[in-house]
Amino acid sequence: MKTRITGLLSITLITGALSASAQEAPEQDDGAGLQADAGRGDSEALPDAAGERNGAQSQVAQAPEELEPEGDAFEMESIEDIVSFQFGNVTEQGISYYVGGFVSLNLQIPFSRETAGLDPAVSHSYPVMTFDNLHTDLIVGANYRDLVLAEILLEWEHSGEGDRVRLLMGLLEWRMLGEALSLRAGTFLVPVGLWNSEYWPDYLNPVINRPFSQNEVVPVTWKEVGIAIRGRVRVTPAFGFRYDAYVVNGLGAREGQDLGLSPVLYRDNARDMLNPNKAFGARLGLQLYSDDWEELELGGSFYRGAYDPAGELFINYYAAHASFRGFNTRFLAEYVLLDQELSSTEQRDQWGFYALVGYRVWRLEPVVMYDMIRPNLDPQLERDRLTVGLNWFPVEDLDRFVAKATYAHTWNKGRDLDDDVVALELTFGF
Repeated sequence: MKTRITGLLSITLITGALSASAQEAPEQDDGAGLQADAGRGDSEALPDAAGERNGAQSQVAQAPEELEPEGDAFEMESIEDIVSFQFGNVTEQGISYYVGGFVSLNLQIPFSRETAGLDPAVSHSYPVMTFDNLHTDLIVGANYRDLVLAEILLEWEHSGEGDRVRLLMGLLEWRMLGEALSLRAGTFLVPVGLWNSEYWPDYLNPVINRPFSQNEVVPVTWKEVGIAIRGRVRVTPAFGFRYDAYVVNGLGAREGQDLGLSPVLYRDNARDMLNPNKAFGARLGLQLYSDDWEELELGGSFYRGAYDPAGELFINYYAAHASFRGFNTRFLAEYVLLDQELSSTEQRDQWGFYALVGYRVWRLEPVVMYDMIRPNLDPQLERDRLTVGLNWFPVEDLDRFVAKATYAHTWNKGRDLDDDVVALELTFGF
């Protein structure tokens, strides 16, 4: 009995990576794929969720040439036949496919946890001890000779509870001048600051819980739909720079939603339905290299966009960042300021800062992070935190498999009770 298959495109896209891996595909350069780029280290691996990441993008396959039917009609016996029909000559055209992702499980153990006044949707706080399958991410991509790339990134956050299954990236990238100039289109991370500009798989994240500012000031993980130009230029062996400039839909309040809320609650504006204004921004990082260490980057970024339905109230971001890799050390620091208009005569400013350093010794990496947040809404929500941790890489030459332990003490300004949280995590990237 002949198998009748519907949804041919969906099936072939899902099975394309498996088919391509079984065939001999053209060699792909070292820059293709989120997970490949992510493995390079902190700041370099993360910013380019598609371009620098080894071809972090996927391209829609071209229609195959017509096959001569045998008899009255051409019939396919199985999914394998369909895959061969759709992709048989695609790999010959130079398109290679890949699949990757990561899984993480953590245990949060709060002691004397003070959560009054904190919205868990904004602060990502844990009021009681709990296991959390924090992230399960799946990456599927394709690369046409490192010229045209596309990538899809799906994330199941907190085991996919509620509406936490998200498309974090669905983009294509055309490398017009190689790494020097690329055009990106689709859904991508907004390059504001350091943390949100880069795709941070949990196995690359030096700590378990993000800095306060990267939840409550910058709504990490923050994606937008639009277009961008970006690139990396090595001017001399010791100096280079990277840049991004973009136009996107931007953060936006839904119909009937209150204004003046945290930007976290204005994310995921896939289509503008009320406010036609577009947000825009840019990011620049100056990079220094040496024979003694890998990379030092100093940079800044900004974002501006109207967020109310009338398009009259704006959210502005200004950020400065620094990162360093070398001498078995990684260092990250970032300051971010949010300027949010509440009305034509009222506005509020929020800012946050963090600095993090880790030092690798054998298969161990001690980590220390200090971060702070000043929401300027309620003095009682002002917090400072010190986090100390240890990352262990149990398997030799496999840095994508990490066991982590952290202890964090938070000073709640204006409150009598401070927070102490112990967190454990096991994560693996593939």
